[in-house]
Amino acid sequence: RVYSGLSTTRGGPEDNQYKDLYERCLATDGVEYAGPVAQPKLAEALSEAAALAYPSTYAETSCIAAMEAMACGLPIVTTRVNGIPDLVPHGDHPAGVLVAPGDVCAVATEVGRLLDDAARAHAMGSRAAHHAAEHFSARALGNSPPRAEPGLAANRRRSRRTSQTYAG
Repeated sequence: RVYSGLSTTRGGPEDNQYKDLYERCLATDGVEYAGPVAQPKLAEALSEAAALAYPSTYAETSCIAAMEAMACGLPIVTTRVNGIPDLVPHGDHPAGVLVAPGDVCAVATEVGRLLDDAARAHAMGSRAAHHAAEHFSARALGNSPPRAEPGLAANRRRSRRTSQTYAG
């Protein structure tokens, strides 16, 4: 399942370099294009996903979609662009996989590997949730007293459905 929309990217639908990818997504059997999801429903939608595929080529310093997905316990497949490698733990104890910017085949391959290896995906997702709680939660940022976190962190996935991927 793909939760994303061309209108949410900079430049608008007519300027989007991923327009062909969206059109192929809409035409692919077995792939459900859900479109954009309103913020209040996001945690619920993410709880059904298996991973976040975020093939960014934009020079961003941070990525809200990755933080939200990690808070929900999703492993991340994204690109080595600006601040993203600092945001998503990778290496020996990864919460995600980083690929070269623009390498759509590598993104698809890595998402496929996560779908094929539920234990690996679960371990990465657990590390993602822990990382998000330690670095992105209101408590970690000093904005709330120590207590149970409401919102995305509270809706962390309990089980994986291997047929669904969130594309931020």
